[in-house]
Amino acid sequence: MNARNALNLSLHVFSVRVSNVDGIKADFIMRYAPFIMLSLLICACKEYVDTPLSPMQKKRVESAKLSVLPAIQNRLNVDVQDQLRLLGVDISSTQIKAGEKLVATFYLEALNEVMEDNQIFIHFQCRGRSGFHNLDGKSITRLHPLRKFNKGEQIADRIEFQVKQGCQSGKATLYWGLFRGADRLKFTNAKAGQVELKNDKDG
Repeated sequence: MNARNALNLSLHVFSVRVSNVDGIKADFIMRYAPFIMLSLLICACKEYVDTPLSPMQKKRVESAKLSVLPAIQNRLNVDVQDQLRLLGVDISSTQIKAGEKLVATFYLEALNEVMEDNQIFIHFQCRGRSGFHNLDGKSITRLHPLRKFNKGEQIADRIEFQVKQGCQSGKATLYWGLFRGADRLKFTNAKAGQVELKNDKDG
């Protein structure tokens, strides 16, 4: 499934059915989605104060680094400008119930000798008043920032979270993308006619 888009969009990784009674099976749907962020870019640069990692955090970072790329459920090979390649994504299940845990693993590869201060956002949206899940803080890049990646370095970014009890039965969507300040980075190797546009707040 190689859905791609050349616009300044967020990646809609997959859709999955969520049920608060019975799990309902659904196929993956690969899409891209525009994402609007209402914030201001205060300054163009800053100094970085890196907090030393604990032994457990260091272990997590080292275990995320890949020497051999495993078989990936859903290969994408989507480039985000000259910075990062999303090689693909694994998802633990396409059948989930409200309150259950879901694991998504994003396989990343650094493309540039000098990585800029970009950040990854990961959002999960299900039906219901409290259906929005902000998963940004669960990314390994909060411990090992993209600016520290070496060219060619490959990372398995494993995101485990619990689906909120308030999620209603129906389709849920996981979004992934890169941003810098108020800007969304572009997917540069997209092909026309392979995508569906969707705002990640639509649910």
